[in-house]
Amino acid sequence: MTAKIDLDECIGCGICVTRCSVGAVSWVSQDQMVPQLEPDLCTSCGECVEICPVGAIELPGYTPTTRR
Repeated sequence: MTAKIDLDECIGCGICVTRCSVGAVSWVSQDQMVPQLEPDLCTSCGECVEICPVGAIELPGYTPTTRR
């Protein structure tokens, strides 16, 4: 399973882009503040789920350990 970004909830802050240690999250383009996730690179570590300030990223079967 890989993480999924809910673009309706995403605020475009970019924390997930900068914190993904394997580069699975990137911007759609340099002009758009819209993240995209590359499933083939995602290791399902849950870091993006933990750090998203608005809970816009979900990983099936993963329960965040931090509180927003």
